[in-house]
Amino acid sequence: MTERMNNQTGRHWSRDEMVSHLYGLDPAEGLKPEHLESCELCHSAWLAMNERRRDSLSGMAVSEDLLRRQRRAVFARIEKPRRPAPLWGLVPAAMTALLLVGVSFQSREPVEHIQTAAITASDRELFNELSELMQEDTPRAAAPIRALFVEQTDGEAQ
Repeated sequence: MTERMNNQTGRHWSRDEMVSHLYGLDPAEGLKPEHLESCELCHSAWLAMNERRRDSLSGMAVSEDLLRRQRRAVFARIEKPRRPAPLWGLVPAAMTALLLVGVSFQSREPVEHIQTAAITASDRELFNELSELMQEDTPRAAAPIRALFVEQTDGEAQ
């Protein structure tokens, strides 16, 4: 479509705007239905769209016999009761059996109370070492890298 505007009948209609108008929606602001009749470009697109809609609404002719057979098949299937699968009846029984087996294996003996070990001198040393490690600014892994640099007395590294 061209971008040329017609001041009397409004601007050109887009395909989406034509579809909306075709299905009964009000045209957007600035669109005038008269433009579809006066503009050759929009008029030809509008006629083609109406033609396509007419073709789609006409549809194919379906024989009464086919419709009757389909209707009978649907009613027969609705009236026929649906049988549940035979294995679905075993699911509740199996779950009950598993629950009973689980309950029977559960011990009735009281749980032993585990005593915590008293902190010994060696444990105190370990805790002191750990706290010292946590307070260091640099990790131990950085020590080999730091050894590569020579610190001068003025604080610069080389």
